[in-house]
Amino acid sequence: MSEPMWSYQTHFCAAQQAAARRVFQELDARFDPQVLLVGFLARPSGSRPPVCVEPAEDFWLLAGDFRDVELVRRAGFACLDAPPVGTESYPGLQGELQLRRAIRDAVAEVIVRQAGFPAEMSYAVSLPARVERYWVCAAVGLQNELLRSLDSLPSAEVQTHGRRVRVAVSLADATMLEFLEQVTWELARPQPGRELSQIEPEETLRAAGRRLMNNIIWRIDEHNVEGMPDLFRTFTTISSLSYERKPGSGSIFLARRGHPALESRLEFSASARMKHHGHARKLLELTSTELALHTDADRIFGLVHVDSTRLAGEDIFEVQVAGHHHWELRHNGRPLMRVQYGQPSLPKTRIDERKLRVDLVRIFEGITSEDCDCLVELVTQAVEESHGTILVISADAPEEARRLGAQCIPVRPRRMTPELIRHVTPIDGAVLLSPDGRCHAIGTILDGIAAANGDPSRGARYNSAVRYVESTQAACLAVVVSEDGRVDYVPDLRPPIARSEIDLRLAVLDRLRAGGRVKRRVYREILQWFDEHRFYLLAEHCERLNELVSAIESLMESVDPHLLTTVHTPYTPHPQMDPRLYYLPATQAPGAATVQV
Repeated sequence: MSEPMWSYQTHFCAAQQAAARRVFQELDARFDPQVLLVGFLARPSGSRPPVCVEPAEDFWLLAGDFRDVELVRRAGFACLDAPPVGTESYPGLQGELQLRRAIRDAVAEVIVRQAGFPAEMSYAVSLPARVERYWVCAAVGLQNELLRSLDSLPSAEVQTHGRRVRVAVSLADATMLEFLEQVTWELARPQPGRELSQIEPEETLRAAGRRLMNNIIWRIDEHNVEGMPDLFRTFTTISSLSYERKPGSGSIFLARRGHPALESRLEFSASARMKHHGHARKLLELTSTELALHTDADRIFGLVHVDSTRLAGEDIFEVQVAGHHHWELRHNGRPLMRVQYGQPSLPKTRIDERKLRVDLVRIFEGITSEDCDCLVELVTQAVEESHGTILVISADAPEEARRLGAQCIPVRPRRMTPELIRHVTPIDGAVLLSPDGRCHAIGTILDGIAAANGDPSRGARYNSAVRYVESTQAACLAVVVSEDGRVDYVPDLRPPIARSEIDLRLAVLDRLRAGGRVKRRVYREILQWFDEHRFYLLAEHCERLNELVSAIESLMESVDPHLLTTVHTPYTPHPQMDPRLYYLPATQAPGAATVQV
């Protein structure tokens, strides 16, 4: 292992890895970010390596990958026998900022051309900061599949004042730009890594929301830079205001004056401004399904009719105020960002249809795809209603309707439709369905014994569903729709995994124990995976894993007695782990995963 760039290099990388997980999983729990550091010696030195990479061992990216003389000289690095920055040998560089940009771009270029580059990831690189003798930048990777699933804008640059400027294409992209900027500031602190990271998820996401809105101002008017308003704060404030005790609701279009998609129906005087929040909130009352407000982020021009066929350009956006402290940024009818109580988030449908379909197949053996389609339609309609309700899907629905006859309204079984669901959910009680979508009772008062998994912070509707599901012996799924719009599944099953994922990693630990030298990075990554997947471990896995951890820790201590070790909580089986629910069948399991050793 080469000499580190500074004393807390490993600690800093680990802290930023943890911070990245907090930030991006706040955005979407499926994100699994990866953080690495690359540093370049600012002045030639015979005793210091010219390039350093963290993680420094057993990693797909090596310091030697950056020793491309042409690349280094083109970027302006003062490391491989090159003159100091600022001499005549670097006429193309106009100061430190150009150097930092060149380093960032070169690192990004080297990363993507490596043979071991993880093709399923996309990496973004920060501007470097000076840490002791090195220029150090961070690279953060996110899963391509998740990024592609998000609605985003096509153009990542705009022309403003004669130059190209990088702009965010989505909330996730804005979050990445903000996170990298904050990592650069953390690198600039004295002895980075000595103290805990100061990056907070909520603050980072709010800054990302502000960045996305500010970038939109540039998109609609390249000259609108001086005195740029804080649109994120503006719309958050407007959505928080009531008018005659009524929460706000309506559309505001952001576009330049005279945009071809907007036909003026009523023009205001020049005094109508977005910065006058109370006045803007009052004008919002004039909007309807036919008319919207029009602003260029500063002036409010008036009421306009919108031609929905001309909204594809990246110079027009819509903000929908959807209630108290709730607004949404949209482009061409697609949501880009949702903001509630000043906290931005990715737009999500109120139900996770993919999860619902997977859970139905796992809970109800032999259910057909046609039945799944029917139940998904019924749940989707129930969620759209303005009131709370419960849909109970039970394999014993006919028997349950008879048993609960005194506390429900039994009906002659018939296949339910979304239109019928709208008419039977307004009354108290659950709608009792069988897995084929047939309704057997409405207004059902659920029974059951007190449940260990109840939640006193939730209402009676949710807790009654928990009591009922945990008391019944039949296969059952309850969908609870609260009046505040929250949707819960009972039981709320975790995603299934392939059992081979566990067996593979246990086999790798076996090989690490048998080898003479433990690759600590691989070992740490495998233990982190097991810590995150403790729920899925059976008793046999826990016994074997505890034995392997003990043996490997002893082996590492014998090789390096001064090595700091981590105390691991022993692995124990979870009482709710059921292999039938949580292990994918062999026919559905993905191809064998790989773990680099």
